[in-house]
Amino acid sequence: MDNNIKVRQHHKLVMIDREQMEIVGVEDVISFDDQEIVIETIRGILKLTGTDLHIKHLDLEAAKLDVEGLISVLEYTENRGLSGKGIWRRLFR
Repeated sequence: MDNNIKVRQHHKLVMIDREQMEIVGVEDVISFDDQEIVIETIRGILKLTGTDLHIKHLDLEAAKLDVEGLISVLEYTENRGLSGKGIWRRLFR
């Protein structure tokens, strides 16, 4: 069996009452504050806008992110090179 076969990962969003969101397929967090979180996903850049937004859990190895707060807007763009490297890559280089 070839151990070098790359498994295609899916991108999934699960939102509960616009106050909790689980995102699968996360590659990096580009920026975040309490009103906006910008995430690089396997399907493009995802921008979440809202109020009192918090990253509850981040696991880049598992490509998962959990967000809490009131989510108002979800916006995708195809620009994968939005800011070069995300904050986590810059912090842990």
